Amino acid sequence: MSTSMNKPNRTQLGLYQNHALTTILNHYDSSRDVTVALPAGSGKTLLAIYAMEELGKRQEVNRMLYVSHFNAAVDNFARLIEQDDTSGKVDVMTFNALNRILSEHQIKPNHYQVIIFDDIDLRLQEVSNLFHQVGGFKINFVRTEDGDVDKKFVYSDLYIYTLNQAFNDGYLVKSQELDLSQQIDLLKEEVAKITTGTDWSQAISDTIVRQIDQLKKKNTEYFKAQELLLSGKIQHDEIIEMSYRKEQLLEFKKLLDDKSYFDRQVVDGSATESVWQKYFERNHWIFGFGLNYVFNTALEGGGLERAVSGFSVTGHGKRSDALLSTTGIIRSLCFGEIKTHRKEILKKVNIPYRSESWSISDELAGGIAQVQRTIQKSLMNIAEALNLKDANGYSTKESIYLFKPKSFLIIGSLNEFKNAEGQVQEDKFSSFELFRRSISDLEIITFDELYQRADAIVNRKWNISNS
Repeated sequence: MSTSMNKPNRTQLGLYQNHALTTILNHYDSSRDVTVALPAGSGKTLLAIYAMEELGKRQEVNRMLYVSHFNAAVDNFARLIEQDDTSGKVDVMTFNALNRILSEHQIKPNHYQVIIFDDIDLRLQEVSNLFHQVGGFKINFVRTEDGDVDKKFVYSDLYIYTLNQAFNDGYLVKSQELDLSQQIDLLKEEVAKITTGTDWSQAISDTIVRQIDQLKKKNTEYFKAQELLLSGKIQHDEIIEMSYRKEQLLEFKKLLDDKSYFDRQVVDGSATESVWQKYFERNHWIFGFGLNYVFNTALEGGGLERAVSGFSVTGHGKRSDALLSTTGIIRSLCFGEIKTHRKEILKKVNIPYRSESWSISDELAGGIAQVQRTIQKSLMNIAEALNLKDANGYSTKESIYLFKPKSFLIIGSLNEFKNAEGQVQEDKFSSFELFRRSISDLEIITFDELYQRADAIVNRKWNISNS
């Protein structure tokens, strides 16, 4: 099936998109970089493509670059730009890839005449150094909800279009209409392949049915979302958050299911656990529900991975992979250990007492021991209060009281208990279930179970009852 989509001409762009494009072109002519602040889902990618199309016509522009944090965004932009006449001038890559080729001197700093840095607000510290290492005209995209853009994100003149403006201009409706139009174009392409008097191939038939189902689903979702908006049951800031979470949920699924994609995320010399570590640092919300159904918020002022500060705990450099602070009158620590979805949970024993019995794997046993050691050392050395310190050793003036802290371990996948046909090995699975239920104060959860909980968090708002 062809996946090409007809790109709308410039006259079909929103008024704000044309204004933003004009601003970009004017800044290029005056040799001034520009920052464009747009709400999520407002056609930023399309704007970036038109900017490259217009700038690519300039005689002095030979090479252009699109940079994003996410491989999925890079791949999507590459597919879309292929339809453009200037595609031969455009490279796409992640921030990590750009940083690597610059450090290895594979390109000169002035190799690109135009560079688009996408979503620079997501990991500002990581990308800020790159701005000074490359030349050329820079277009920096940041996300905004209400037009209040933090000055630390702005390295140039600023163009802002807010979510409220998008609602008032009716852009969300126009965006939905455009998406449905593109789906219909795809359907027409398949119908056009059918020759009069010939039988339909099963592949073409299945493709058309699938496209029709997608159109029905999109239409239903759109009207459900519209109803929620008009009823006031969901606010525009929730849409922004939900949009980001849906995007990250797709990333979660891809990391779980796409082996080559996961392997590409592993930085040279780093453990495979670091891939999940970085992902969860960007997505604290995943731990907000499901873990004993207690809402947890990340500790203020630090990443998900946090040094356990205080007394001799830090003497050995002990780190907890995930350290969450429980919201409540009494704030207690929730320690976590993050392995990978590829680690085994159970293993066969050489001389089993019973043929249907299984032993826990070394990775699972090690993860449990690591969490329990961290908790025990904290309780013994700190007793009741743990005074947190920043990276420079200064106290943050925050005490978190330890009263039998909760903990969790994320490891493996439930697919370990299934064969190729999807049948469950009941003895093995029941051994795992009985074991993890026997462990108190520690929740053992697989990565696919955590994904299902994240999916429930993301999709719960669209299931609000009309009653």
